Amino acid sequence: MKRQRALATLEYDVLKIIWRLGETTVSTVRDELEAEGKPLALTTVSTVLDRLYRKGLVKRRLSESRGNPKYLYSAKVSKEDYERSVVSDLLDRLLDKMAEPTISRLMELMAEDEKDREFLSKYLEKLKRYRK
Repeated sequence: MKRQRALATLEYDVLKIIWRLGETTVSTVRDELEAEGKPLALTTVSTVLDRLYRKGLVKRRLSESRGNPKYLYSAKVSKEDYERSVVSDLLDRLLDKMAEPTISRLMELMAEDEKDREFLSKYLEKLKRYRK
């Protein structure tokens, strides 16, 4: 999967619904959003799904029900792969421009939690052995 930039909030909300439901229609996504307190026009949801399709995050297939053609949408990428890609892209951009403050802040945040401190300590030891 190519590196992904983070999606707009509404795009991500729609993608989360698709991950949860598997294959779904525009109207079902709209109904799910409405149930979450985000009422939107059908055309808006359709536009968001089309954007996700053009970004390569969802696939669609034409289905005909009672003579009415409609698209069925499903995820083209797993939630885990998408999130990993977004984090990789973000970190690459941060480290390219501001490596020292980025790493310092991450280490400060990790130092607040005992498990994170242990992980960081073990990882630094592993890096030292790798560099030798």
